[in-house]
Amino acid sequence: MNFPYCEKELQYLSDRDKNMAIAVKMLGKIERKTDPDLFSALIQNIVGQQISNKAFETVWQRFKDYFNELTPKKINDETLENIQKLGVSQKKAAYIKNIAAKVAAKELDFEILSALSDEDAEAELMKLDGVGKWTAEMLLLFSMMRKNVFSYGDFAIRRGLQILHNHREITKPIFEKYRKLYSPYCSAASFYLWEIGNSNLKKFPSFLETGDVFAAYASPVGQIILASDKKNLTGLFFGNISVKESDSPIFDETKAYLDAYFANKPLPSPPKIKFRGTDFQKKVWNELKKIPYGSVTTYKELAKSLNTSPRSVGGAVGKNPVALIAPCHRVIGANDAMTGYAWGIDIKEKLLKIEQKNGL
Repeated sequence: MNFPYCEKELQYLSDRDKNMAIAVKMLGKIERKTDPDLFSALIQNIVGQQISNKAFETVWQRFKDYFNELTPKKINDETLENIQKLGVSQKKAAYIKNIAAKVAAKELDFEILSALSDEDAEAELMKLDGVGKWTAEMLLLFSMMRKNVFSYGDFAIRRGLQILHNHREITKPIFEKYRKLYSPYCSAASFYLWEIGNSNLKKFPSFLETGDVFAAYASPVGQIILASDKKNLTGLFFGNISVKESDSPIFDETKAYLDAYFANKPLPSPPKIKFRGTDFQKKVWNELKKIPYGSVTTYKELAKSLNTSPRSVGGAVGKNPVALIAPCHRVIGANDAMTGYAWGIDIKEKLLKIEQKNGL
């Protein structure tokens, strides 16, 4: 079964955090599978510690094939050596056997555990050999289906917060600020932070608004995400993340433009854009649209044409909300230096190579 949460939790999170509201709108409801069999989940977590997902799948399948049904008695009756032969270390085999022994002897009662608070249940789980804080938190979340789990020890959650709110790092005080913000529905917030943290988004686009709808486009240089206010294109950026897609004529126009761009065909008229930013930023972004396909300019040259400083231009270029169509990848540094690109230097270089090769 999937983790049980509903629109009430998502509305609460959206009301508390505008960026989370946009993430919820962009990604749709995220489903996460749970395992209500706490004993099986305990053993799975220990088996999966410090090994790759592929290795875990292989070893876990051996456990299921060998025991047929994973029960405390069956594992407790098995020898340490035979458990180890399934593909786990001697230490892990000992952890698994000891947990099975405690459950079989009723020293660990899951029914009593389920009646405890999150903090007390976590403390009881951590008394078991092989169960640290992160493992206990994942058990609370995915087996006990607790609503307010927020793991500081989970790298992807911290990275998700970094991206969502443009933090350089997530210190414990910053993390606790968000725990307070998202409580009592931190578990649902975690699902969105995981999705964002495991994506290749360089940053969360500040130009998005809660009324936007989204679509995705698979390009030769990575997935492109499109955003629209339902009339105009409001965003075009790169990110390997699953979005809740909407139908819109503006998306059809944009995809036709991108098809031609990547296929070395004559470019149709670009879709109608609505830039969100300051008057100066809009001025810079409109200037970007004048840079011809296959050409480049420098920040210095762009600044000269706008009668401003290269630094001011660089700041505006870095916040361009509509990549490719307002082609900020065509702006380079002095001496042909491949300076910063909001969505990654590697993508900038690939786009320039495509244009040089196609030479439209």
